[in-house]
Amino acid sequence: MEHNSQKSYPEFKDDILRMVRDLFENGRSPFISEPFENENGESISITIKKEGGISAMYSIPLRKYYEQYLEGCAIKTVADAIGQSFGLVEPEKVESMVEDMKSFEKIKEKLFVRLLSAEKVGGADAPFILRVTGDIAEVVYVLVDDSDNTLISSKLPKDILDVWRMDEKDVMETALCNTYFLYPPRIFNWERMLFDLDEGGINFMDPAHEPSIDVSPAGVCVTTEKKTNGAVSVFLPGVADRLASLMDDDLILAFTSVHEVMVHAALGVDSHMLRSVLVDTIRETTPPSDFLTDHLYIYRRKERVFEMLT
Repeated sequence: MEHNSQKSYPEFKDDILRMVRDLFENGRSPFISEPFENENGESISITIKKEGGISAMYSIPLRKYYEQYLEGCAIKTVADAIGQSFGLVEPEKVESMVEDMKSFEKIKEKLFVRLLSAEKVGGADAPFILRVTGDIAEVVYVLVDDSDNTLISSKLPKDILDVWRMDEKDVMETALCNTYFLYPPRIFNWERMLFDLDEGGINFMDPAHEPSIDVSPAGVCVTTEKKTNGAVSVFLPGVADRLASLMDDDLILAFTSVHEVMVHAALGVDSHMLRSVLVDTIRETTPPSDFLTDHLYIYRRKERVFEMLT
């Protein structure tokens, strides 16, 4: 316990970076990035160069670890936890993934998409494979491991496109298709989902089933089967078109977090009131790490485009 002499955040960060460097032995000098903002708050990335120009990259959420330190966790304990995080994935899995990264055909089934705040990820000029609409970024990740209910993944750097000789748009479309099958979209009752962890939701994409959709101002909650990082659902192939068809209208989208989106039929929606409700909901219930956007979006079904409204 270090309550009597707690370090400031800059002091804590300096100590942790020194300890992280000490974790690496046998001449493996890591590249430690400058701190950056992402979905986990201020973080750093640790990159270890491998053969063939491919790198293994780990993300360390500095701000989250500092919060643990303030709650009484000794710095040495935090450093040990970071060291253990490098071992979350068995070495052979990391080596296999790094080897597979050399070939798009080998890695393509492991690609998926998450939505992040465009500002947090660095905007359209960020060094990752992404697509920005308004202030939302669709970011391509590679799945490293999802066993034991632990999902470990990494953003894909843009320079991998040169290795693959692939177009960024084609990689994005492949990743979106994968996401649809890895994390199927579902409609949930918002209140029931909060209190019933076993709630399975409605498979509204089944063409043999025409579910009854709420077209009242309350809208419907759309996320994934796993209810995690589910805001991306509405960007997946065919999903917005299906919802627009079921609601027989354009869609107004209110992203309450990175995990879900409230979908409303555009007709009759008071966008100013809905924006106010969205801002209040985010302020009262959404952790900063889960924040996506406080703007409303519209999906125009005839043009098949997403636009930021306010």
